[in-house]
Amino acid sequence: MEVIEKHLFECPMCHKDYESKEEAEECMNSTDKTDLKVGDIVTAGAGFGWFDGDKDWVVNPDVDTSQHGFGWDCSMGFYYVITDIATEGHILKFSLFTKAMMSAYSNGYVSSKYGISLKKVDATEKIKRESKELIGKVSDRLMY
Repeated sequence: MEVIEKHLFECPMCHKDYESKEEAEECMNSTDKTDLKVGDIVTAGAGFGWFDGDKDWVVNPDVDTSQHGFGWDCSMGFYYVITDIATEGHILKFSLFTKAMMSAYSNGYVSSKYGISLKKVDATEKIKRESKELIGKVSDRLMY
């Protein structure tokens, strides 16, 4: 019997094994890409008919929510700070926190896997200042 030594290359993101270094690198490079970073202020769409926190963290607090829909013309959207960015396999997972809500809706995570897109926005100095105390927090609640 002959012993055959075989080398495998592992993708550090998903831990899948490959026979060639090139295949493993190609897999690794398929990870989501983003220009967003921890500390950025973003919006994640509009879909709230109420808020119980700081009005300054509501993008459009005076919108008429009586239509009970989703979108900027009939529901509220919040300013969120990206507090953490983790990887789940090849997918980036963004933890978001807002002070517009005091309840469970004050935080959540999103990723490309779940289809919520984030838009970086310019925020007031107050929001930028207050967001600093939230950096590093990680949410385990899926935002939808």
